[in-house]
Amino acid sequence: HCFSGNLDELSRALALGFYISVSTVIMRSKGTRKIARDCPLDRMLLETDAPYLWLNGERNVPWNTEAAAEKIAQIRKITTAQVLEATLKNAKRVFGI
Repeated sequence: HCFSGNLDELSRALALGFYISVSTVIMRSKGTRKIARDCPLDRMLLETDAPYLWLNGERNVPWNTEAAAEKIAQIRKITTAQVLEATLKNAKRVFGI
C-alpha cells in the first residue's frame, strides 16, 4: 500500500499485475506526482493511510482521498469525477465487491 517507488519500480509492479495505491502524500511529494501521472488509471487505487501521513499538519482522515483525487485530476488534466469513478471501479475489482 502507499506506493513510494520510482518510475522503474512502477513499470515492474505493473508488469507483475499489481495495482498502485496513491495516497495523500501526493500533496507534498514530486515523486508521487510522477507516479500518479504515469500509472494507468485502470490500475490505480486511492488511500489516505489515516490517521497517519498527516495532511497540512492535521491528522489524516479517510475522506481526504478526495483531495488526492483532485490532485491526480489536475496532474492528468481530467476531472476529479473521472479519477474517483476509475479508482472506485478498481477497488471493487481488487476487493471483489
